Amino acid sequence: MNRCPICGELANKDNVHLIPWFLIKDCITEGGSGIRDKELSFTIDSSRPTQLYAGRSVLPEKLEDLGNLNLLPREEKNPYSRDKIICSYCEKNLSRLEAIFASEFGVKKIDAMAGRGQRVGQSEVLTSSKYNASIFELLIQSIFYRCSIGRFDGFSLPAKIENKIQTNLSKCFNEVDIENLKPEDTVPLIHRFPIIATLFNPYKGGDPTINFIRLNKSRFPFFLISGKWTFQLFEKESHIKSCIEYMHGLLLGLKPADAYKASVDKSHIFLLDKELSSKIHADIVKSGSLSKINALKKNIREVHNRIFNFKADEYIQNYIFSRYFRHLDVGKSEFDSLVHAFYDLKKLP
Repeated sequence: MNRCPICGELANKDNVHLIPWFLIKDCITEGGSGIRDKELSFTIDSSRPTQLYAGRSVLPEKLEDLGNLNLLPREEKNPYSRDKIICSYCEKNLSRLEAIFASEFGVKKIDAMAGRGQRVGQSEVLTSSKYNASIFELLIQSIFYRCSIGRFDGFSLPAKIENKIQTNLSKCFNEVDIENLKPEDTVPLIHRFPIIATLFNPYKGGDPTINFIRLNKSRFPFFLISGKWTFQLFEKESHIKSCIEYMHGLLLGLKPADAYKASVDKSHIFLLDKELSSKIHADIVKSGSLSKINALKKNIREVHNRIFNFKADEYIQNYIFSRYFRHLDVGKSEFDSLVHAFYDLKKLP
């Protein structure tokens, strides 16, 4: 059995959430119920067919109500958790850090703070004076760390960054009584990283189809979208001024240098304007669709070349592409739609 990388004990904990449950439960559960074992989500990957994950408490009738979901390949394991990557003790400590964040930046407290914060770009920064910045930062560091060691969505931090966060967690869990930790307490942080946390507006209710969970692969900054929350982690302060990650429009609506200046050493949330939130959601959908379409066109070219041993011209590519969506519209799976689109080539004169 593996050893827990944080404390060195046996890594015996199953179902370790890579992203805290309170951040993703509304996105990935049936009807946004937040009930465990009622996860219902889709993994959309440009390199493979869309996959469905359904928790054991999701009834078959529910899948039928939503359409031809039974045609989608099923993920056997929960994509948001991993078994035995850390121990029960460290997982319990992480849960305490999560509970403090969820309490200090819960819906009621955000509602009470909204309208009183400083305007920064297309957002309002909300800060909690009773929530120590060291606990706030360690929790967000731990999210990127867990996603890295669990390889969520293929994400991994550079080894030196992962090791620094691991050192922070090890020192904190070894020296601090986390179970009795209070929001105003200070925890040791050997390694600091600039962090910017944002929240889409509206942050409650709304259209569940705009909920996404995505990690980028850039270092400028490392960037996580988790439903209505986003987190940016910079390797160093100099990267803030050289930020190159578009972040679906967030870079333009909330400039990192201005945001960091307003939030450094503070437990904070930037509440984004509705207009900026809508633009970001639209860009996520557009970029995801384009990625899927470009991958499909690439597959069409490769399959055609393998079958016929010559490259398809633009007319043939567009014909197969259109037939693919015709078959998809009548309920065939993504794989079967592509197969039948090639069969349709026989109908051409």
